[in-house]
Amino acid sequence: MMRFTKVIGFLSIFGFAAFFPLTAQAEQVGTAGAGEWDKLGTYTYTYSSPTVYSSGGDFRVCLSGSTPFSVSLHLYEDDAGDNPDDYVGANYFSPGECHTFSSIGKFVDGSNNKAEFFVTDYSGKSKTVTFYD
Repeated sequence: MMRFTKVIGFLSIFGFAAFFPLTAQAEQVGTAGAGEWDKLGTYTYTYSSPTVYSSGGDFRVCLSGSTPFSVSLHLYEDDAGDNPDDYVGANYFSPGECHTFSSIGKFVDGSNNKAEFFVTDYSGKSKTVTFYD
């Protein structure tokens, strides 16, 4: 009788697992929906990051947790030609920390109707940042 109970118990668990399968989903790459962040890229740099393109709204900068120091990052909008770059603002970042620059739509310009952002700092050390739009 004991063996019969174990078999019934095993079959019950097996049937439950078959009826309610466990699933895992991979993160989909692409443009996020409205109200969600679109990842623009992750970059390692020493003095000035590469320029990324933003559609406006809010812009988010994250300092990688693998960067072993805190730093003030200054956000600029890159203006082509002889025009001086526009200063957007700065924040102090600890490793793994993100900051959002709000209402940056006024920096959207040019024929591509985008804002061209980059960050810079004066630490002279290598660091990794991720940009979101």
